[in-house]
Amino acid sequence: MVRESHTYVDDVLMLERQIREQLPSDRIMCYEDRNSLNVLTYCPQFAAAYQNAMDGMVERRFREAVHAVGSAWYTAWVDAGQPDLWVDSPVTSVVEETDVEEPAAGASPLGRPHEN
Repeated sequence: MVRESHTYVDDVLMLERQIREQLPSDRIMCYEDRNSLNVLTYCPQFAAAYQNAMDGMVERRFREAVHAVGSAWYTAWVDAGQPDLWVDSPVTSVVEETDVEEPAAGASPLGRPHEN
């Protein structure tokens, strides 16, 4: 997976360079308040243009990575003789949905304000 992902490096860097050349410099990096700190980060306009140019590449790689990890675990289980995973399990209880706390009334959602 790592080697395959590395084959995309040139394409990813080329797309970033193209987006940087298309946008004015004040639309590439912006300051944003995070946890009482003012930090330099990519502007929403740059991030949106870059995401659009990537055409779902990141999401595809994540899906492929999830599939690869699941396949590795499944293969390991099959190679181990498909043992019953619930026999002698150290897990003795299951958290029920009623144990999950609801957010307090009026609580702000998690995430950045411009993404909510």
